Amino acid sequence: MTKVYLVRHGEAVGNVTHVFQGLSDLPLTENGRKQAALVGERMKKIHLDKVYASQMSRAQDTAKAIASRQGLAVLTEPGVVEINGGEWEGQYWPDMPQKYPHEVYLWDHHIYQLCIPGGESIQHVCERMRDTVKKLAQENEGKTICVVSHGGAIRCLMQSAMHLKPEDMDRLPWCDNTSVTLVEYDDHFDTHVAFYNDSSHLHVEGVEINDDKAWQKELKEKDA
Repeated sequence: MTKVYLVRHGEAVGNVTHVFQGLSDLPLTENGRKQAALVGERMKKIHLDKVYASQMSRAQDTAKAIASRQGLAVLTEPGVVEINGGEWEGQYWPDMPQKYPHEVYLWDHHIYQLCIPGGESIQHVCERMRDTVKKLAQENEGKTICVVSHGGAIRCLMQSAMHLKPEDMDRLPWCDNTSVTLVEYDDHFDTHVAFYNDSSHLHVEGVEINDDKAWQKELKEKDA
């Protein structure tokens, strides 16, 4: 059995300013650094053989909070980076339904069909994440590793890890910042998801759990 703990990065600037950050290298907020410290303390209780992260600073800094508590270095793995947002990079989410009505509709209702203009398709992210994380599991057969990635990328991995049909992706919840997901690979490298999107370590005073969809609520209140 090979265990892969997937951790979403801590709250980053794009999460609170409601911009699409994709491959934009936006840093952790102060709250995000607190979240990273808490997930580092949580993961300290689990022996990890290696810690991987995408090249984005928000993932690297979250991974360092985990790896440093186990005397490990962070290994950079570009294959687990967030979706390439193309024209969406840096766009303000509340403006996007008017600018990209069809694509935003697909994002919310038929996400597997989406290809962001000038960017990456969801199908490609699903395949990239599936192949990259399986490769890491094979390279660390029988071990326990941690992979720090991104909300969209982890959700894409769950499509294959949970053996879902592409059209069933829409019912998957988005991961909270620094939430933990455990995917187990058996001897044939088939997957079993032990748990998904566990952010129980954040239930402490002074730390907020970011709502990535808060901008939608703000629009509804404004239009009411």
